[in-house]
Amino acid sequence: MIIFKGKLWGTLLALTVIGIFFATGSPLLGAPVPGGPGFVSVGSFEFKPVIPSLLFSYINNRLYTAAGGLFVAPVHLPHGATITQIILYYVDNGPADTNVLLYALPFDDPVTPKKIADITTSGANSVQRTLVFNTFPNGSVVDNQSNFYVLYMVLYGGENYQIAGVRIDYNYPTNLPLILK
Repeated sequence: MIIFKGKLWGTLLALTVIGIFFATGSPLLGAPVPGGPGFVSVGSFEFKPVIPSLLFSYINNRLYTAAGGLFVAPVHLPHGATITQIILYYVDNGPADTNVLLYALPFDDPVTPKKIADITTSGANSVQRTLVFNTFPNGSVVDNQSNFYVLYMVLYGGENYQIAGVRIDYNYPTNLPLILK
């Protein structure tokens, strides 16, 4: 939480930061998954069904569908970054497993995607869990000049299968310049 102190001069409002507070140790937040230094988050509200007529809904801001289906979400990563890990936030309380895949789709041949990550849940538990994936056999350097990036998710039907979101961590092999041309 950021606390501001404000002063009004006519129509001009000046704000000064007087304190920054971080919520830690809360049983509702849980321990954050370490990673980074850069992060991109793809929340449950960003996933859309591949078949537009598929009905889906949200429970506690987690996506689920009664019938099951394939969902897709865009991913916007910085050019030249190296993906270091992907964290899936999910509920899987059934016999089937949820599958999330990260693809690089070449602009000149989007029907031949390059699979970067294939993440599959396992086990059954009614509480939200995290799954960390950090093995990239096909490479993980982002090339926005030649590709665009998407997450595909196979989500089985019913409230036993829910997705809260996906976090993608990345770093750079060198420092970025402050100003890019």
